[in-house]
Amino acid sequence: MTPRVAEFLQHSGVVADIGPQTRLSAIKMRNSTWQGGSLVSLLFVDDSPTPRYVLRVPRAPARDERVASNYAALQALSRIEPLRGTVPAPVFSGYVEGVLITLETFLDGTSLAVEIGQAERQGDREYAASLLRRACDWLWGLHQATWTSSLPEFSAQRVADIALIQERRLLPETESEALLRHTAPSGEPPGIFARAHGDFNPNNLLLPPSDYPLGVVDWEHSGPGFALFDLFQLMTIALLFPISGTVERIARTESLWAGSDPVGEVFRAALQRYADHAGLAPDTLRPFFALYLARMAADLLRLFGDRPEPMRAFWRDLIRHEIHA
Repeated sequence: MTPRVAEFLQHSGVVADIGPQTRLSAIKMRNSTWQGGSLVSLLFVDDSPTPRYVLRVPRAPARDERVASNYAALQALSRIEPLRGTVPAPVFSGYVEGVLITLETFLDGTSLAVEIGQAERQGDREYAASLLRRACDWLWGLHQATWTSSLPEFSAQRVADIALIQERRLLPETESEALLRHTAPSGEPPGIFARAHGDFNPNNLLLPPSDYPLGVVDWEHSGPGFALFDLFQLMTIALLFPISGTVERIARTESLWAGSDPVGEVFRAALQRYADHAGLAPDTLRPFFALYLARMAADLLRLFGDRPEPMRAFWRDLIRHEIHA
């Protein structure tokens, strides 16, 4: 937080509990590596040991899309009664010396990624499943409240993603064509469109200190989207990304789709909800998982080109498995 921003907050009156005599201090969070993302700081007021607000500013003055998107999402979500208290409340959005700044309330809690990771390392699949069930229930509540009938650009995006994968040689031409055929059922998708979080991974989910609902933060990529991508992101980052071996990762993927352990049962139950909504059998939705993987791989290529190689390999190997599954 710059002195100019602090002075603005103290003297503008835009935040009710911040005035000229208020002492402000901030801790900058680790910078996002995503282009166009925001710089995030935790804002402390007076002697409070807990942050009261989260301050966001663009990484570059001309790249304020993500900051604005996050705030717009919080405004929309604040109107959904069941979600209030589980997402940050929007407090202020405006420009200070030509730079967009936003304030939102701080949500306290432990990263769900930490809790799930610890449970997985200890072999406590029951506890990991209980955490994932809470996340899936929260996600279903979001999507139920925000269904939309269509997303016109969805099919064109599929073709563009796979074309980029072939162009950048993440997959050879034969496998890119196989991926296009494999995801062909998703060219005419069922009505499973809703407001998507856009990065519903366990690092953005907070387990509160008491038995309150989960908190969900970082809405910079939110907007109308294909609802299943949020579910796939949760399971992929929570359960597949931490596994280092390809064979082990593929085996875990199959256990999820088979529902062969407590965590897989949670995934299948969540998938069943979306299948019922679309009037389909759950396994007919599997091509959408390949499409999700293609979307993530294409986004990686757009942002980072040919690097970092380990991340390329992660998405490539999962896509190859889905082509032949």
